[in-house]
Amino acid sequence: MELKDALSAHSLLGRGSAVCVGTFDGVHLGHRALLNEAMRLAESRSLASVAIAFRQQPRSVIHPDQPTKYLCPLDERLELLGDTGVDAVVPVDFTEGVRNLRAAEFLRLLMGPVGLAVLVIGPGARQGRDQLGVEELVSLGREMGFEVAQAAGAAVEGVSVSSSAIRDSVERGCMGRASAMLGRDFSLSGTVVEGSRRGRTLGYPTANLSVPPGSVLPMDGIYAARASVEGGGEFLAAVSVGVRPTFGSGERIVEAFLLDFAGSIYGRGLRLRFARRLRDEAAFGGASELVRQIGRDVEETRALLGGVG
Repeated sequence: MELKDALSAHSLLGRGSAVCVGTFDGVHLGHRALLNEAMRLAESRSLASVAIAFRQQPRSVIHPDQPTKYLCPLDERLELLGDTGVDAVVPVDFTEGVRNLRAAEFLRLLMGPVGLAVLVIGPGARQGRDQLGVEELVSLGREMGFEVAQAAGAAVEGVSVSSSAIRDSVERGCMGRASAMLGRDFSLSGTVVEGSRRGRTLGYPTANLSVPPGSVLPMDGIYAARASVEGGGEFLAAVSVGVRPTFGSGERIVEAFLLDFAGSIYGRGLRLRFARRLRDEAAFGGASELVRQIGRDVEETRALLGGVG
């Protein structure tokens, strides 16, 4: 769907709006600061608050040869955006056509069905092919008839919150920092698929998680997590991310042992919320040595998390 058609499908019927634009990967604390400011301004001016959410990260179009990783898939992003309380979430494709629009051209489209009255931007934001910054956007807004408001960013331990900073933290196994920036535990969601069934022979049957392509994965290692099973059920989980070197390195997988769970969940959805990294992945001398370590991982998970809340 072309940008103009996508915007028209979400027409606010002449009602003006406070608009913020972005990919919103992770819907982290920085995004929430932006959205909260849009909602605050909308309420004070009797406007609607609107989030224009690009389905693709712009760099995936600008640099198609470079791999693009996401903190959460599109459906989860849209769900999280809706949960913020914003009046409307408008998903649009970031295409070559959108990439080539100048800021004035793009914002003029928003002044139509979306009724752009206030453009809310974050620190360092730039718009359009011409990469207009704050002062230039303020000047453009005066010419075109909309206001520009800049929202304060968010920081954790002196580090500015951004999707790239969170991706870096996840990939380094720093789950505490990633969770602090997200405002919730980092999670992976997917479908449980059949694996080698080796865990079952060891007394610790695991659920192998098939995650969407392009998902950011935590650094290889063992993690304490909470698991939500499709159809009901919350459990503690000891999660392994890696190549299982004790049995000869293979493909990189995510597998979870759900504490106090019995049954089969093949084909069902599973969400893992990572709380803490317990240790590095390691090659053990044999199955019995590995089983003893898994037992210690399980007990550490239980001691750390205690419950599933």
